[in-house]
Amino acid sequence: GLESSLTSAHYDYIIVDDIVDNTNISTTDQRRKIIEYYKTLLSLFKSPDTIRILVMGTTWHYADLYSILRKSEEYMKMIIPAVVDGRPVFPERFSLQGFEHIKKEIGASLYSAQYLLDPVSREDAVFKPEWIRHYTQLPERKGFFVITVDPAISQKEESCETGFSVVMYSRLTGKYYIIEAYGKHLTPYEIIDEIIRLYARYQPVYVAIEEVAFQSVLSYILTKESKERGLYIPVKGVKPKGRSKEYRIYGLQPLFERGDILLRPGLYELERQLLDFPMSEKLDILDSVAYAPELFAEIPGTLRPPKKETQVDRLLRETDPRRNTMSLLEQYSEV
Repeated sequence: GLESSLTSAHYDYIIVDDIVDNTNISTTDQRRKIIEYYKTLLSLFKSPDTIRILVMGTTWHYADLYSILRKSEEYMKMIIPAVVDGRPVFPERFSLQGFEHIKKEIGASLYSAQYLLDPVSREDAVFKPEWIRHYTQLPERKGFFVITVDPAISQKEESCETGFSVVMYSRLTGKYYIIEAYGKHLTPYEIIDEIIRLYARYQPVYVAIEEVAFQSVLSYILTKESKERGLYIPVKGVKPKGRSKEYRIYGLQPLFERGDILLRPGLYELERQLLDFPMSEKLDILDSVAYAPELFAEIPGTLRPPKKETQVDRLLRETDPRRNTMSLLEQYSEV
């Protein structure tokens, strides 16, 4: 068992059976302990030249021990999901209808991990891979820039990171361009230095900092520090207003689906958080991005969202070409 002492023994063959379960996959620390325990087992063989270890189990999480071993080229692997190409692997014992019932009972996410051995369900994915689109170059007429910061006051490796993002909105294309998006473990004053560096490069309309508890002090420190350096940084504190990170991030879904958000190539960590959401291990970068559309809506000169056309509007437009022109002008008039 996981709690037993193995350091005094040495083995020719080790069988590892179901050491990953729902009691030890919820946090990064729990998953790390299982991985470290497994590494300990590898040191207990009589000879490193004759390591024979059989690992059996069912995946629970995209970052658990089994998922990591599946990616390793050091192992022979046999992966048998319950359903392949829409057919049960063991039809004499399990029917497709039975699996569909289980799926409804436990949810698509857990079903995907436990029965299909795929911890990230494509069906459950909020952001589809095909929605992640990249730009090759920014529009010739640059738009508005905002810098958003989701602070985390900790330097521990396992803790949350401070999320930074630089987003541009173009009136020419009506799209958002994510230029920078990354996370770092920083002290409060290192966060300030990073913000000032980004400000000097992009000259944004706003530098928005999420203000929750002690994090609200950052806005004050940044304002004070920038004045001492002879800078005027337009600091704007933003509050969750009772909304969770997940709630804010869900607001990005229609923008990605419509192709209104484009990423600079190479923002791999942001893409990972998008594809893994809502099962993402960390959300700091994604949360910093989620504030950007709200900020642009407050900037004078950005475009109003198109008005929803009623049935009466449609009939009038189809019978009067002049109204069609006016309708378009009203939809895209500047604030």
